[in-house]
Amino acid sequence: MALLPGAAFVALAIVAAHLDQVAADVVSTVPPLQLGAKIIRVACVGDSLTEGFHASDPGHSYPALLQGLLGSQYNVMNFGHSGATLTGPQAGYANKAPYWMTAAYQRSLTSEADIVVLMLGSNDATGRVWPRHRRQFAPLYVELVRAYLGMRSRPRVFLAVPPPLYRPHAYGGMLQSVINADLPRLIPQIAAKLGLPTISVFEAFRERCPNLHQNNCAYMSSTTTLRSHDDGCHPNDVGYFLIARKVQTAIAPDSLAASPPVAITPGDNTFYKRRLLAEVTHTSKQPITIFV
Repeated sequence: MALLPGAAFVALAIVAAHLDQVAADVVSTVPPLQLGAKIIRVACVGDSLTEGFHASDPGHSYPALLQGLLGSQYNVMNFGHSGATLTGPQAGYANKAPYWMTAAYQRSLTSEADIVVLMLGSNDATGRVWPRHRRQFAPLYVELVRAYLGMRSRPRVFLAVPPPLYRPHAYGGMLQSVINADLPRLIPQIAAKLGLPTISVFEAFRERCPNLHQNNCAYMSSTTTLRSHDDGCHPNDVGYFLIARKVQTAIAPDSLAASPPVAITPGDNTFYKRRLLAEVTHTSKQPITIFV
């Protein structure tokens, strides 16, 4: 097993009275899998944004929500590792490690995936790391992608641009200039070099929360008070649903016609209940009603 060398109409409805009536986290009427049809395996590769940090529970990570959208013909696997970088190892960051040094990476390589969705870069974008390692970022990204392209299953690989950073210097000094400007430029350049498609999760958030310097995006989670969205980096449940829908549109556009309006209920934990969504209405071709 080889290691890398050195390396919407979206309507948000706040309907508290309906909470007890919503039985499922994601309601899907995707047609059942026909006998003998191939299960399409999707590997979601990344950091805490893939693992689902600040989701109310693991069932509200974007890979889990994507599974609900795609239905039984797909097997969506979460290979997110919180703190994962591309460059490194990172001195002084005990919780950060290059993705290619993680068990999640090793598992992803043996996943027999038909599709790989790769979303990394946010943890490289710190004041301590980026100035020192930025020249390594693109070469290591290319090498990681080639590791997936070389899998026995010969997957299609999609490169996702991470969501914006709305809070400057979050989580160890993350740089807005890198996450909000450099990564949205570099990752599509890498994709073009390799002839691969991109998924702009970044644009999905910016379309809905265009002021990247106002740390109150309704799709972001909270670290403090009721109805606050001040984490600035990690989405809340509806933000993770937004990522899932964006990925679905890219990797399986034919499945959109079978995707019904979706109901998402919050988890039972108190922390999520401090992060209730603000009322927001946006425009998209896909009608989505989210109950919280």
